[in-house]
Amino acid sequence: MDQQTLQAIVRCRYDVLARYGRSLLRTYREELGKLSRVAPQDAMELQTVKPWLDRDERLLREHQRARLAELLPKSHVLQTMFEMRHELAAVWGRSMATREQLVAQLRDWCRRAETSEITPLAEFAR
Repeated sequence: MDQQTLQAIVRCRYDVLARYGRSLLRTYREELGKLSRVAPQDAMELQTVKPWLDRDERLLREHQRARLAELLPKSHVLQTMFEMRHELAAVWGRSMATREQLVAQLRDWCRRAETSEITPLAEFAR
């Protein structure tokens, strides 16, 4: 990860977040399939949060954020991917950070994603 990579990511941040959103929704479908076999009630409840998963948290209403906070812990995979999306968006939202700090933050995000043991998250980071 270098400053040129950072610049490319920041310049294409909307595309990066859209790609991440698609990855998150694919993972959501897979995770719901797994949960429906082992915890059908959890899977049924998690179906209600799909529309909010790839949205900017600032655009969600309070009851939607509360529902996500209540239900996402039922799936470690979904909770981690949701939190990592928020963190990724926050990397380029730090206007006071130097380029070196942004590179370090993005490097850290990628390292955590790659070691998360969540295959779609690790693949996205690569």
